[in-house]
Amino acid sequence: MTAIARAKTTRLDVALFRNGVPRRALIDAVDRPRMTVVGYLTGRTKGGDPELRRRLVAAAAATGIDIPDKPWARALDPRAASPLDDPNLEENLTFTRVDLDEDDLTHFGFSRDPFEIVPPEQAWENPRLDFTFAKMCRAIEHRQILAVVGDVGRGKSMLLRKLHSRAWRHSDRVLWMTPKNLNRGQITAGSLAACMLRDLGMPDDAERAAERRGEILAGALEQRARDAFPVLAIDEAHTLSDEGLIAVKRAWDSFRWDNSLAVLLVGQLPLKTTLLTKQSVREVAMRTSVVELKPMTADEVKSYLAWRFVRVGRQLAQVCSGGTAEAIVARGATTPLAVNALTARAFQYARRVGKTNLNPALVARA
Repeated sequence: MTAIARAKTTRLDVALFRNGVPRRALIDAVDRPRMTVVGYLTGRTKGGDPELRRRLVAAAAATGIDIPDKPWARALDPRAASPLDDPNLEENLTFTRVDLDEDDLTHFGFSRDPFEIVPPEQAWENPRLDFTFAKMCRAIEHRQILAVVGDVGRGKSMLLRKLHSRAWRHSDRVLWMTPKNLNRGQITAGSLAACMLRDLGMPDDAERAAERRGEILAGALEQRARDAFPVLAIDEAHTLSDEGLIAVKRAWDSFRWDNSLAVLLVGQLPLKTTLLTKQSVREVAMRTSVVELKPMTADEVKSYLAWRFVRVGRQLAQVCSGGTAEAIVARGATTPLAVNALTARAFQYARRVGKTNLNPALVARA
């Protein structure tokens, strides 16, 4: 969903989009016939079904959103008294990467583009990211299953890359396994075991013994875990099928007092919805810790921008007036990637109108 069609956008669509939750994931989480749920959400059947409403509210709450009183109401209906009724809704919700050109950099006195991609070890840090990173490290140390979830651009993959970079420097102690070439929607216990055996450097003949892969993998992990920390890390884990999640859990479960493997599942918010609401993956959910990367606050946006600007030789106060961070959050930019895109766009607009710093009005118009 790269843009929202004004004529068909409902209040529910906006709430789901802002939290990175596909409508299908919400519908699948409700134990009711699909057409019954769709009928209610689209307004075709607005009648009373309190139990359906209760189940929808519970499923949505697990993803951090609230079901509007009339989810089928158009978000852009000028008669609706809703904070989502914004004439710039499409712009607010769509953030595409913007690169500042040479004229932009010169105009604002930047030595280089402040929003360029940085190596994981140099990435912005704040207490919430530090907390999540520490949780990931402890999950490896204690051989646990941890799911890190959040909207697009909130720093999940950056944390995984940072952890991988740190693990690479201690490769004698951390064994990193990633199912890079597997279709996550079709992972089975056999295909996952084959991938993990490859990453452990096991010979091909062991991989071809499909009926014994699980047994061979368990033995290999137990042996390696005596003096190292095997880690299975899966990015984009929200695309895993139920069978795939169960296969991951069974690879982790050594059926011994202590486990040999740590598992990191990194994905968007539908992963949390699946773990919290689907009975079919209950055996996984009951053994998985979940940590969610929340939207940035205005203070965090201010700290983030200050870090970005110092890297290119400028102070925050030199290029942003008071209230700019609050205006950025008000536009819906609450992830690092969205802040980058909206702020860069605001800089370009400011240069076009002859301004040398940002203010809330410029951000609102960018």
